Amino acid sequence: MSLIPPHPAMENHVRRTRMVLLWEKVWPCVIPAFGLIVLVVGLTLTGTFEFLPPTGHIILLSILSVAMMVAVTVPWRNFRWPTRRDILHRLERENGLENNPLQSLEDHISETEDPLTSYLWQKQLGLHEAAIVKLRLPRPIPAISRIDRYGIVAIPVLLLFVGIMAGHNTVSERFSKAFSPLQRLGAADFTATLWVTPPPYTGQVPRVLQISETGANAANQSATGTGTDGPQDQTSGGPSNGEVINFQVPAGSTLDGTISSIWEPTLTAPDGERPIAESNDNSYVLSTAINQSGTWRISVWGNDRMTLNINLVADTAPTLGFVSPPSVTRRDHLRLDYVANDDYGMAELDLVITPAPTDGMDDQFGPIDAITRDLKGEEPTHSSTPTRIEGPRFIDLVAHPWAGLPVNIQMHARDNAGQTAQSDMRSIVLPEREFSHPVAQKLIAIRRTLLRHPDRALEMQQALLPVLYAPQAFNGQIGVFLALSVAENRLSANLDDRTVHQNVAGLLWHIAEEIERGSYGIAERNLMEAEERL
Repeated sequence: MSLIPPHPAMENHVRRTRMVLLWEKVWPCVIPAFGLIVLVVGLTLTGTFEFLPPTGHIILLSILSVAMMVAVTVPWRNFRWPTRRDILHRLERENGLENNPLQSLEDHISETEDPLTSYLWQKQLGLHEAAIVKLRLPRPIPAISRIDRYGIVAIPVLLLFVGIMAGHNTVSERFSKAFSPLQRLGAADFTATLWVTPPPYTGQVPRVLQISETGANAANQSATGTGTDGPQDQTSGGPSNGEVINFQVPAGSTLDGTISSIWEPTLTAPDGERPIAESNDNSYVLSTAINQSGTWRISVWGNDRMTLNINLVADTAPTLGFVSPPSVTRRDHLRLDYVANDDYGMAELDLVITPAPTDGMDDQFGPIDAITRDLKGEEPTHSSTPTRIEGPRFIDLVAHPWAGLPVNIQMHARDNAGQTAQSDMRSIVLPEREFSHPVAQKLIAIRRTLLRHPDRALEMQQALLPVLYAPQAFNGQIGVFLALSVAENRLSANLDDRTVHQNVAGLLWHIAEEIERGSYGIAERNLMEAEERL
């Protein structure tokens, strides 16, 4: 065996030679993959992928992907780490040493008692060890010349150089397009016409959104929005080929439309995908409810072709109130100054008058629960559902049986969506007309009692007889006499019919006005009421 311990210089040469041999083995395995990477980067920076049709783009990327897998795996199948004997052999060959003197230092002989044999073996080892001092380290052998005899690897390098010079300002954009071939499939001809239909309660017409793009020129695109009096659409170029359209829609709107596309489109809402049905070749239809705010995208092969940034606006309840306290005019009319607003229009706006009884007056209001007057129907507006209604409004309640009684008044509103609202409640004493003629006072008292207490109809019919049998009390006016006769006969024949009671009460009111002021007074009051309406 060898009796010479490992020489430090020898071990240093072994370590460095091992690195040289390892490089010579690794570099040939890396060259194919490295060349392909340089080729792909060069093709990307020069924009070669963009000049290919979408299918050619996909095929070329597929070929390059398979080639890359082969280049990464196949060269390493026969790779093995250099052994110590390989390292010593390379040192011997590099230094021109014959008879493998360095490898002999690794040999050994069996134990022997022959001193001559041991002496000769040690002498031989000493001679071999002397060669260590003069060893030269080997230089790596170029691998490209052995692998690429025709200099093909220079083509990717030149292509990379051209690509860096041509596309250094658009590196990220070209890489994105090169490795997103499916987006080019989604960039084919695309036309969409969408209708955003507001719910019926808004009274608005559908909003039309149109976009047309051609795959040959992604910049050849347009988007328009029409058909609403609401906020204008704001259209701007999106991050991809699609348009970004920002607009507001009322809650309950629907999105309908037709799409023409070579590839099947996808509608993505904030909560996930929505169905799109194919009507015929390259034509699709969609119909879905817009129930969430956010970004709605229509994409083809992952490429956004139309982006809708929708802000869903919920319907608000009407707002209404009295501008000033209710008052009584000099013509004994109730004046109301108020204002009512709603975002899309009010279907109803009513004035509700309810009793405000005090002690001892609970039975003065009779069977009527409330008085309701429409404050919307007479509003002069071109819209059947106005968004703003305001006073003043004059209401004539002097002939009502509650005239002269304290009441509470409140406005009730309902919009087209069914939401309701009430104003604050105000109190007032309803105006009551003063009659000075005794017969007129008597008739008004009978009328009031008849309306407030229908169960006393027989008593009121009997109370009419003294007036009817004393025509001199109203100067014997034949018209008044005949009207009283009709009222008494109708009441006596329909003591339990409240509709007849209302008709008789109305007749008694006109008779009292005739007695109090005559036909001239009635005409004067009609003129005053017409002036108030104007």
